[in-house]
Amino acid sequence: MPDYKQIAGQYIRDSFLPVDRISILLLHRDADGEVDAREQRIMSAAAAGSDNFLRYLAHMNATNYDVYVGANPLKPGADGRTKADVLEVRRVFLDVDKDATAVLAKIQEHPAMEPPAYKIESSPGKYQVIWNVKDFNPAQAETLLRNMTREFGADIARVDVSSVLRLPGFRNCKYRTPHYVTVERLNESILAPERFPSEFFDIDRPQIPLERAYAPGSSGNGNSGVDQNREDARYAIRNLRRGMPDDEVARRIDEYRLVVGGKRKGPNYGRDTVSFARRVMSQDHKPERVL
Repeated sequence: MPDYKQIAGQYIRDSFLPVDRISILLLHRDADGEVDAREQRIMSAAAAGSDNFLRYLAHMNATNYDVYVGANPLKPGADGRTKADVLEVRRVFLDVDKDATAVLAKIQEHPAMEPPAYKIESSPGKYQVIWNVKDFNPAQAETLLRNMTREFGADIARVDVSSVLRLPGFRNCKYRTPHYVTVERLNESILAPERFPSEFFDIDRPQIPLERAYAPGSSGNGNSGVDQNREDARYAIRNLRRGMPDDEVARRIDEYRLVVGGKRKGPNYGRDTVSFARRVMSQDHKPERVL
């Protein structure tokens, strides 16, 4: 077992100021991989990196809770972790679940890309690749991330500046064989927007259809014959099982409708889709069988 206090504590100290307000998220999954318990703590980085709290996280991790930390600090007084709660953007990241080694090599070989600050191996052969940044606003950061996911082949569902990342030093509880999350420091630089390729800030740059986050393998573009209501529900179920808050799933679905169609289907469409997904999950059916 790695020295979680040294690894996790150092990562928190390197990533945040002691006074920063940050989110620590704990998720427990049942035998089918569905989240059945969650706990979120909003606290100072100094408190999160203390020996006492790290021992608490180690205890929870030993009882099969996965441990996550918010990518960016939160506003003073924030009691949640939404985009509106983010104080400032200090990290942008890619979540790479497929061909991670090749994706990282492609990033490092890109002539206009700086090396990432960190490579976190979140599970065997899967990386979270992180750059430390400054002078970004949330919209600018998320445009950058959407374009980088297209360029390098990362998870397009993970482009929100309020997202959480795995905290290095603790066990990924999804595997029977223990896998401890590791971190490697690759770059000390803190990058302003001009240090990234300018084309990655083009909001009109052709995008991978966001349906790929909802239904991998579909080509859906609104006219492909894909039942988008069905795919929205599938998307909701996947992310609810991963522990994403209901209101965040609903917000992303409504935002997707705006991106693709220029309007929402209705003022409560995202919320209603999440409610439907919850009903499906409560019946303990696989979504492929009922949707």
